[in-house]
Amino acid sequence: MDELHKIAKAYYETANSENKDLGHRLFKRMDVDGDGQISLHEFLAFLKNEGRGEMASPSFFKELNKNGTGRLDLMEAMTLCYIMESGRKFCNGCGEFMKGIFLSCMECFDHEDRSFNLCCACFEQGRYVHSHKKFLDNYVLLETKRLDALKEKNAAKTKLRREAEKKRVGEEIKKNVNPVAVAFFNFKSCVEFKCFSKIFNLLIIYFCCRLQPQRLLRNGSPNL
Repeated sequence: MDELHKIAKAYYETANSENKDLGHRLFKRMDVDGDGQISLHEFLAFLKNEGRGEMASPSFFKELNKNGTGRLDLMEAMTLCYIMESGRKFCNGCGEFMKGIFLSCMECFDHEDRSFNLCCACFEQGRYVHSHKKFLDNYVLLETKRLDALKEKNAAKTKLRREAEKKRVGEEIKKNVNPVAVAFFNFKSCVEFKCFSKIFNLLIIYFCCRLQPQRLLRNGSPNL
């Protein structure tokens, strides 16, 4: 939890005045009696009202209370805010807050409204009930998603380049109005898009252009 306190403090100290004001207003919402500290009862009531029942436990409050006073000060409350906003997970096996490496169900991560996450101990000892079996730890999962996003981005770029090249070639062909080139370009497009029903006719046009170029140049390229 020390690392989370340090991260939360760094975010708070480097935040602009507007974001700091948001933090102070949130602290005042938790501090119902206005004594400048958050009691366990205020902590539990706030989290339940926010729909974060998985966090509403005395053991989690104790972990947040770095100073051991039994009440949360401003920076300890900011650590809570950081945990809530960053989507830090609680184990779906034992219910404990997971400060370090944990494992996520791949199928639930991609397709369900809520993810299913386990601490290393619950995963290793099988202390959970879940229908899916494929899990990855948070670091591998992040890298996997990053690589998938890069693949999609590169595929989109390749598609755009091909479309631009096809458009360029088409414009060049229109400028030259060469029936042989038109037939060959149409044939290439049909092969690429698997329009096999037109390929035979295009071959006939191509060979006719080769055998009788003068007649086709006079009459124009036949329409398919």
